[in-house]
Formats: sequence, structure tokens, C-alpha cells
Amino acid sequence: HFRKAQELRPRGVTNFYREGMLFKQIERKTEKSIPLFERAAGNWENMEESEKKERMRERKNYVKSLYQLASALLETNRPTRALGVLEKCIEEDEDTNYISPLYKYFGLGKIHFQLNSYKKAKDALEFAASCEAERPIDFVYELLARTHLAMGDEQGAAAAVNRVPEKSRRPYYRWTEADVLCALKDFRGARIVLLRSIERDKRSAHKALIRLARIEYLSGDFRKTGKYAKAAQKFFQDTWGGLLDEASFWEALSAYHLGEHEHAVKIATELKGRNPRYPKLDRLLASLAGRTPGPRGGGR
Repeated sequence: HFRKAQELRPRGVTNFYREGMLFKQIERKTEKSIPLFERAAGNWENMEESEKKERMRERKNYVKSLYQLASALLETNRPTRALGVLEKCIEEDEDTNYISPLYKYFGLGKIHFQLNSYKKAKDALEFAASCEAERPIDFVYELLARTHLAMGDEQGAAAAVNRVPEKSRRPYYRWTEADVLCALKDFRGARIVLLRSIERDKRSAHKALIRLARIEYLSGDFRKTGKYAKAAQKFFQDTWGGLLDEASFWEALSAYHLGEHEHAVKIATELKGRNPRYPKLDRLLASLAGRTPGPRGGGR
């Protein structure tokens, strides 16, 4: 259907945009969507001004193509290109707001965050948070909190987290809240937050369990580290199938510190086979071989 329409109107915008959305939003094939959004945007930009006036109804999908192209580029780890495209989108959409300023500036914040431009990320996210919205914007405050953490501003991170009422904090928000509490050395509070999030989370409780494993490791309770790592592994296997590398690492690390040498070697070696570049895994394996001190605070 799309291909036939594109053959009939190879210099159009809408049909390339719509097929791009099919790949990106429906089929989750982001890479395949990129050339389609590029074609849609390029077709509009290459039109004569007289033709643009005749086909003004397609301009909205030109702006949307820029926005979706920036999103797709960021999703595929090309933030520098994404930045230029989104800035063009914001400029082109300044008087029309086909895309809500909330989403444009949240996207800008995401890009700057990935580029480690945290001050620019903070400014963009604060602007996004100031935009009127019909739905909760917890996703803005969550990224704003992580931005403050990256800047070493724990109090600013806590203030951002607290801009969403506690009863409205979804599991992913709780993970960042726990990270903020850990940065403030409130490990008891972080434990409470994570345990509460697990009660509500039927899809991704393993992420909270991994954070609990890390907290117990930093507290020196290696038995609890292993307990939470195993729970994370079981939840992930039962829910999604396969093995969770982070759970394997923390289980192996806890076994190493508990003197369970054979079990640690087994788990770490299996992880090496699946993911040879897992952070600090080589140090752990070297420690198990008796060559160096064990890694502190390993994993991601």
C-alpha cells in the first residue's frame, strides 16, 4: 500500500512519513524507519516555494518527520545527528506547534543528557516541565533527577523527584528515586522504596532487585547481595526468558566474597561466554584465579 502510493507520488511527504511510523511505532524496527523519515523531510525541503503553498497540508507531516527522525537517531545512538534534526524541528514548528513543546523540549533534554551536556539538558527539561500538559509528566522529572545526579547535585535531584506525589510514582520512577536516596547515603530509605516498587511491578521487578543487590554489596552484606541477585535472575527468567547478565555478575561477586569459589567461577565463566565485555568481569575472574584483589562495587 505505502510502496504503491510512494511510486505514484515519489516527491510526497505523507506516505513516506506513514511508513516510517509503521516501522518505528508498530513493528519496532527503528533502523528501517530512518531513511523513510529522511525521505519525507527531504522531499518537503526540496520543493519549490510555490509547490509548498499548494501542498501546505503536508507540512505538518514534514515537521512530524523531523521529530520522529530525531527520536529514531537518538534511539540508535546517534545523538549528535539527532540534535541537529530536533533543533530544525523546533525552529520549523515554532509558530505552529504541531508537536507539543513539552515533547520537543523533553526530547532535547534526552539528547543533551546522552551527549553529557548536563547543563543544557537541565535547561531543556525545566522548560518542558513548565509547559502545560493534559497528562502527568513524571518522565520529565525522572530525567531531570538523573541529570542533577550526573551533575553531582543530589539535593537538586531530590527536589526533582519530589515534584511527583509519592502515590503517583511508577516503578521506573522509584528506581531513580532509590538512586537519589543512595547518593544522599539514605540506604534504608532506598531499600524501602525499592521493596515497595517490587510489590507493584509485574514486568521489570528485576531492575529493583539488582539495585537492592548493589546496596547490600556496598553495605557489606554479601549473603543478601546473592539473595537479591538470584531473585532478579529468577524473576527475569520467569517473565522474559533467558539470563540476566547483571544478576549473574552480582551472584558471582557475592559468592566470591562468601568464599564459595567453585560457584563463583561457574557463574562468572558462564557470563564470560555470553558477554565477554561485561564491565569488571575480567577483574572478578582474575580475582578468582588468585591474581588480584576483587573488584569493588562492580557491574553497571
